[in-house]
Amino acid sequence: MFYDSNNHLKYSDNGFTGNYHAYTWEDRLSLSFPIQLGEVTAANVMGVNYRYYSAVNRKAQDDQILDRRDVSVGATPNDSFDIGHSGNVNLGNGEYLRNYNVENNSLSKNSGAFAMTDINWREWNLLLGYRFDYFDVRSADKAHATDGRLVSDANGDGKPDWYSDTGSTDSYNVSLSYRTPWGFIPYITHATAGSLQTNQIGDISVGDIQSGAYLQDSELDEYGIKYSSPNGQVYAALAYFDQERSYADSQSGNTILVNSKGYEAELRWLINERFSMSVAGSKLSVKEKGAPFTVLNGAAVAAAYGLDPSQVYGYRFFNTGSMLGGEWDRGGVPEYVASVYGNYTQPLFRGHMTASLGFTWADETWADNLETIKLPAYTVWNGSLGYRTDEWSALFSVNNLFNEEYFTSADTFDSVLVLPSAGRTMAANFTHKF
Repeated sequence: MFYDSNNHLKYSDNGFTGNYHAYTWEDRLSLSFPIQLGEVTAANVMGVNYRYYSAVNRKAQDDQILDRRDVSVGATPNDSFDIGHSGNVNLGNGEYLRNYNVENNSLSKNSGAFAMTDINWREWNLLLGYRFDYFDVRSADKAHATDGRLVSDANGDGKPDWYSDTGSTDSYNVSLSYRTPWGFIPYITHATAGSLQTNQIGDISVGDIQSGAYLQDSELDEYGIKYSSPNGQVYAALAYFDQERSYADSQSGNTILVNSKGYEAELRWLINERFSMSVAGSKLSVKEKGAPFTVLNGAAVAAAYGLDPSQVYGYRFFNTGSMLGGEWDRGGVPEYVASVYGNYTQPLFRGHMTASLGFTWADETWADNLETIKLPAYTVWNGSLGYRTDEWSALFSVNNLFNEEYFTSADTFDSVLVLPSAGRTMAANFTHKF
């Protein structure tokens, strides 16, 4: 039995105020049992589950949490700074509180059954898995406009309009591998999955229920080879993957198709009893098809029309994605990423001292789908120093050791803004076992 709840007020969530309430509980029953038939052994598990999820997602997305301010002038008497409010926000005399123009209330019930078997015969291994899910979902938008009327009230009865639907998905995976006498293990995997399409806090939008887009599918093919040395000091892996999936764009309501393919490599080396090393790298390509909600870069719009950028200051330009063409590269995803880390351990007094130092490097990439903002490559170093015994442990860590200044893509308005990443941060952790 599992239960979790969340109540959270964000003064600024992607530039808007957000107020989230969600809770869930789940019950699961499973049975594990082995089977042996001659040289064939199988470890099996099967079971059922039921999950109940309730969520209220409130957002004030009609305007920014801070009305646009001319930074060259500074604060003025008519600056607005307020969180969102539910219900009637009319104060009279033409004054209003900032209303939540989105107040999505949703409920989902999930009944599932699953089974998995891990079969071994001589040097062969076959992993099979299957899952069935049945969903019962309903949702309503209870937001009010500034005049007090419900945003969603199709029949005009003054009550929120509830929408509901039921649906089911199948998921399965098949993975076959062979262990060679030299420590190499080639493998092949195919998997399909059906899942629930949810918003930021697990709620389901009215539009997705109306269109049936609250259930989405994905398919994955992966081919690779792993290696373990006879003495266990070296582990290496190389894989190629190709994944197709889809999602419903929350703002345009359109279904977006995503293809991700690339290579991943990993090496872990226990050099001796004190030193170890890990290296990882990836080459990734992510392409999308569809018509997502797209915010345009104001300077790029001004240049296209022969205007000075100051002439479009304060305006927001957006499109449902048709201008992207049939297919485009997803913004904010570096093609190449690599990391190298070294670790050291040393017996000291009644315990062990540990240390780690390494870096992650990311290639330059476009921040947005329209390729108007390019993010430079960056290298971030991280380190830690710790001490542990059987009873307690202490760890001091430093992220972004050399205070590298770098930026990543914003999930929203990626053609307009980028996110500065955290500078040098330090943390200390102490743990005692009772």
